[in-house]
Amino acid sequence: MKRDIPVIATLLLSTLPAPILADHNVPEEIEVTGVQTATRLTLDRSPGELPLLDSSALLKRVPGANVNSNGPVTGIAQYRGLYGDRVSIHIDHAPTLTGGPNAMDAPLTYTPPLLLKSLNVDRGIAPVSAAQESIGGHITAILDRGEFNDSDDFNVYGSIASRFNGNSDGSNTALKSTLANNRHKLSAMFSHDEGNETRVGDDDKIGGSQYRRGRYDLSYGWRNDNSSIAIY
Repeated sequence: MKRDIPVIATLLLSTLPAPILADHNVPEEIEVTGVQTATRLTLDRSPGELPLLDSSALLKRVPGANVNSNGPVTGIAQYRGLYGDRVSIHIDHAPTLTGGPNAMDAPLTYTPPLLLKSLNVDRGIAPVSAAQESIGGHITAILDRGEFNDSDDFNVYGSIASRFNGNSDGSNTALKSTLANNRHKLSAMFSHDEGNETRVGDDDKIGGSQYRRGRYDLSYGWRNDNSSIAIY
């Protein structure tokens, strides 16, 4: 039996199939040419462009974005079906959360349109560099705190805006003033919005539509050739 084992093993090995080498097919090269869609949209406005009470109304101009109205000046941002704290919102690059009962202090409430410089929206899922805990996009509101100038001399400039709404006897007033040179910038902002219940039809009124909002802001900025600092 010991002599037969090598013979049987040799016969079994000889019956194993030889490896088959498959031909390597080179896939056809396909070239696609297109235009990259911008991942960030910037909405700019001037005081006389749109008679807005709530800055969140600008989101209606962004594809996939909308606003859930919670009052004349307290719109809740919505993006691709998500809203509230699921949408990351920064004011001047600082994170802002919803406050008050029933989200009565939505983040964009603190950015009156007459003080707003721009509203930036990151489309799709927000990058980690912008928001670490958001699956509903990212919004950045930038207030108009003035600009540095190109001279060593200090200059003072500013603006005043006011408007009136007869439908609710509402008024909106804003004041902006900046003292700046090429290194330092001191800015002051003031805004006051107030209105009664909105009148409709034959002297009927929409209950709970009155509003009052005030914002006071003082900021300081410094810069050199390599960096800048902002305190507000």
